[in-house]
Amino acid sequence: GSPYDDFWNMLIENGITQLLNLQNKTGFPKESYEEYLESYRSVKDHKFIPFNNDTNNPLEYIKKIFEGKYREVDASGNEIGELKPYIDESKPYTIFAPAHLYTEMTGVGSHEEIVEYFTSKGDTVFLSNGKFKGFVDPSGSRKTLTDFNEEHSIEGELRDSLRKWRELNPRKNIVITGYWTIERGITFCTTGFCFDYAILSTYHLNKLNKLVQLIGRTTGGKKYVDQMTIICPKLIYDTVNNLVENTIALRKLNPENYN
Repeated sequence: GSPYDDFWNMLIENGITQLLNLQNKTGFPKESYEEYLESYRSVKDHKFIPFNNDTNNPLEYIKKIFEGKYREVDASGNEIGELKPYIDESKPYTIFAPAHLYTEMTGVGSHEEIVEYFTSKGDTVFLSNGKFKGFVDPSGSRKTLTDFNEEHSIEGELRDSLRKWRELNPRKNIVITGYWTIERGITFCTTGFCFDYAILSTYHLNKLNKLVQLIGRTTGGKKYVDQMTIICPKLIYDTVNNLVENTIALRKLNPENYN
């Protein structure tokens, strides 16, 4: 899990200032942390394309990406090569595009606004929130995850349903959106289903703990998570990488206790 301010404050209020590092207790696999990192696809392993735009509306950000073009940047930061679209629409794509917190409000980049934008482009959307979890196809018709699973005798996790959808629709585009219910503990990527793009905007920087969870959907074991392209403001990318690097550095020290 990823503990944040509330958690630390709660510990301090209860007079707890140290946590035991469980890695050192017997019964834990001694596989080295380096080996673990080697087999783990982190944010850094993805291609990153910075798109700096301060809008606090996730849909505006997505639209600008679809309208925009960019040039590759070399190691010294010089632009090179042709202008090309951020999103390659010449082949079927899978996009992870979290929305605003609001599900239905207009003018903010709510879940339903993002659904509307992509379905009108002819894409399927997998929408997940407290009101609806399932597929919305370009005609607007909706099928709940439960119905989809029953229809295809799927008893597994969400990733199994998505893999089945992709198998049935190899030529179609799919976009995954929502906010609260897609940021925690859900695994999307698996063999046969992975994001091609993840799009995060300034809005998602508002809550750091949620941002880390959202971007966590793009990471995992390399056997399951392929390389994808992350498009977001540079500030978001740097913030997440900083957090990750601090955590890794701390973890490599392997202290008796975390203070």
